[in-house]
Amino acid sequence: ETCPWRRVCQDLLGSKDACLRAANACLQQGLSLIVDRTNYSLEQRAIWLDLARAHGSVCHCLVFDVTLQECCRRVAARKDHEGNLQGGGGSMVV
Repeated sequence: ETCPWRRVCQDLLGSKDACLRAANACLQQGLSLIVDRTNYSLEQRAIWLDLARAHGSVCHCLVFDVTLQECCRRVAARKDHEGNLQGGGGSMVV
C-alpha cells in the first residue's frame, strides 16, 4: 500500500517556516511529501533531510541543472504562475 502524497509549496504558503510546519504535519500523519521549494545550497537542503530522517522517511532531491539565463528566460515566459513569479520582474527573484 502506498502513502498518499502531499505537496508543500513556498509559493503558496509564503515562508520556509510555514513549509516546515506543513511538512512536519504531513510526515506525522504518515503521508508522502514533495517539497516544492528552491533549496540551492547544502545548508538549505539539510533542514529537509534532517526532517525526513527524524521521521524515518527516505528523502530524494532533484537537481535541475540549468543556467541562470535559462531560469530567467523560463520565468519571463510564465503565465498564471501560482506564486505570481512570472514576467520580466520575476527574474529578479531568480
